[in-house]
Amino acid sequence: MSSRRSALRLLLWSPLLVLMPALAASRLAHAADAGALDAGAVEIVLSRQGFRDVVDVRRKGAIWVARASGPDGRRMLAVVDAASGEITGLKPVDGPPIPPRASVVRF
Repeated sequence: MSSRRSALRLLLWSPLLVLMPALAASRLAHAADAGALDAGAVEIVLSRQGFRDVVDVRRKGAIWVARASGPDGRRMLAVVDAASGEITGLKPVDGPPIPPRASVVRF
């Protein structure tokens, strides 16, 4: 009878044992994402650097992309790192491109 109980116990626990690695990976992914910026924080990061009229803020994996008016008034596509809050790219929607050394703003 004892071997039947052991077999039954193993049968009942086996689905959980199979799912545990997937559950742990999912939990770690959420923990890593917990320190990431949200859309409101992206607007604040951009506004502190002189951008205004920030719209269309959307997350794309490890980055945020937003449209905003730059300090000089040109409409820009701004790329912000979701983890660090660093502006990693700027692309003018209209007008000439920005020189490479001015395209990255570090905090």
